[in-house]
Amino acid sequence: MKWFVMTNRERTSKRSFGGDLESAGKLHFLSQDAKMPRRNRDLRVDYIGNSDDTDAVRDFAKQVRKELQKRAAALAAKGVQRKPSLLIYAHGFNNIYREALEQYVGLRRNFQDAVGKETFEDQCLPVLFSWPSEGSSLTYLDDRDDARMSYPAVRHMVHILLEETRQLEDCISEICFLGHSLGVYVLREAFAALVSSPTAPAGTIMAQVLMIAADIGNKSLEPGGRGFGINRFSDRVTAYFSPHDDVLRVSNRKNASRRLGRTLSTTFETTPDKVLFVDCRQWANDDKLRELFGSRAPSVHSSYRSVPAILRDMFRTVIGVDREVIPGRETLTANKLYRLTAP
Repeated sequence: MKWFVMTNRERTSKRSFGGDLESAGKLHFLSQDAKMPRRNRDLRVDYIGNSDDTDAVRDFAKQVRKELQKRAAALAAKGVQRKPSLLIYAHGFNNIYREALEQYVGLRRNFQDAVGKETFEDQCLPVLFSWPSEGSSLTYLDDRDDARMSYPAVRHMVHILLEETRQLEDCISEICFLGHSLGVYVLREAFAALVSSPTAPAGTIMAQVLMIAADIGNKSLEPGGRGFGINRFSDRVTAYFSPHDDVLRVSNRKNASRRLGRTLSTTFETTPDKVLFVDCRQWANDDKLRELFGSRAPSVHSSYRSVPAILRDMFRTVIGVDREVIPGRETLTANKLYRLTAP
């Protein structure tokens, strides 16, 4: 099993990165060939180099290409008529590098448990993008600034991956993005800046953008909203939310606007056709989480990475199942708003 990490955190030691932002959009690349660790915190990834080193970029890209080719061959051998997806995961605020790495391991493990190890690994190659959050609930505004200033690194990352996918038309079909909390803000700001760039691609970049507990304004994806770049560069956008998210209740006050991961705006139907919303309240609530996980229940805000029903829905979204036929959804507004149902 191959693990891939990209980060724009400042490097502090051989395998460690801090909470400060690297300069000028520099990216660091890491990878590791290892089995699923017994504990999430046990994974170690080796440093390859940074984006100033063309050999390091080439090495990282070569390793990604090799993994995608393996997955494409496995799917073809099984007669599956689709190709693997590169799934970029961006964490939220209040996570040091080690915690971001643990999240990445846990998310991959939980996807495997939810849909089957072979099914997930054949169809998806998950990659972690870790931006420089500081790992403290008291530094939210600092984290938000670093998230916003990460846009050069995100643009650089996208450029590298696009170059690779253009060379990999025979073995990769799409790039997908999964952002949690402030990780969605990272992509929103990067794509907003990219729209006005002379190097902006003519077509879309992401086949699927999935937002879980999105810490952005709930009108971001509507006409005139700051999420115009996400709409411009994505084929489909799916926002998963729960009104029981107390973390985003606090964020509502800090940002003086309601958060998309908690509450839809009254004008959500004005979003482009490509945008849809999934109400997870029947799964992402304290009572249900205690029923599922007992004393180890995650918070509502982080539960999307753990609840099997939500993970299965996200997986089906990533692999391109039509929104109207994904099982476990109740249609509330045709082609726009759905609710995940719980028994």
